[in-house]
Amino acid sequence: MTALLHSETLKLRTLRSTWILISLLTLLAGIIGVALITTREPGAGVPTLAQVGLAPAQPAWFVIIVVAVLASAGEFQHHTTRTTLLATPQRVRVLAAKTITAAGAGAAIAAAATVTAVLTAAVTALTTGTATSVGSMNDWAAAVGSVAVGAVWAVLATGLGVLTRSTAAAITAVLLWRFVGEVLVPMLTRNPELSRWTPSGAANALVGLGGIDVLPITAAAVLLLGYTAVICGTAAALFMRSDPA
Repeated sequence: MTALLHSETLKLRTLRSTWILISLLTLLAGIIGVALITTREPGAGVPTLAQVGLAPAQPAWFVIIVVAVLASAGEFQHHTTRTTLLATPQRVRVLAAKTITAAGAGAAIAAAATVTAVLTAAVTALTTGTATSVGSMNDWAAAVGSVAVGAVWAVLATGLGVLTRSTAAAITAVLLWRFVGEVLVPMLTRNPELSRWTPSGAANALVGLGGIDVLPITAAAVLLLGYTAVICGTAAALFMRSDPA
């Protein structure tokens, strides 16, 4: 398993798209950290560092999804899956390695965005003389929770990439799901409560984003894990039975 994990990590690290997307996310997280300290509504308080740490969660999740989809679907497009299966015919082990690597990468990317936002906010507060605070334990728990959710998103996106086996199809599915299914459908059906039951709605509820009309934390966790299980389970069943080409 160690060799498989090293192989999957190497594949992810050698993709140029991975580093481009992470660089853009890091830049955005830094901008968010500075902006939250220097620009705010008149009379509004300065956000705590914990609140700043949660701010880049949603863009980080989107980047994590795109990175994981490109990495997993790209393997089929470039036929590197064949090489992997020739070296390790046990497909269960291959899927396990992909899942573990994706979860670790997703958590690392989300953590990097959180840390970048917090550090830039702290430095900005010090240099401008703006008073801020560390924040409450609940706020820090939400920021840490966003990192855990990033790991789940990476696993779900990896399953989507394995299921579609096409970077174009996978990215199209992500964009349609994110901007049509989760945004336009509740608007067109005049049923805004539908947004609570989407994957993003569940993820937002887990970390306290999305206002007060969100699912309870337990229900949101079950829902997000359920979406992940369905997509990854379907992808695993296809991967176990079909030609990797």
